[in-house]
Amino acid sequence: MTSTNALGHTSTTKNDPGRSVPLEGTDANGRKGTTAYDALGRTTDVWTPLQNPASDKPAHTFAYEIKEHAPPTVTSATLQDDGTYKQQIESYDGLLRPRQAQTDALGGGRLINDTLPGCR
Repeated sequence: MTSTNALGHTSTTKNDPGRSVPLEGTDANGRKGTTAYDALGRTTDVWTPLQNPASDKPAHTFAYEIKEHAPPTVTSATLQDDGTYKQQIESYDGLLRPRQAQTDALGGGRLINDTLPGCR
């Protein structure tokens, strides 16, 4: 799919024909970002325009865990300058509302942020 704005700048998006989700997006400068999906159509990996999906680690990764008798969780990781990933784990309640987020704390350990439904 190609779109052009009022200034004549053109961007293109290559979509997966089965799910109609974007696989590649190219901006007006010719910079291409790439996204990978799992069998259920959930985003698993994202490469920025500065990365090559064939040889570089993805800039962002996502893992989904849904088990019986355990809260659904999404683990996201962002590539750091030193080549390691910084992780964040988010868990959800039975209605898929955010319930808890965990991130790495400075100096070690974890930061835990609980979200209680109905509390504002």
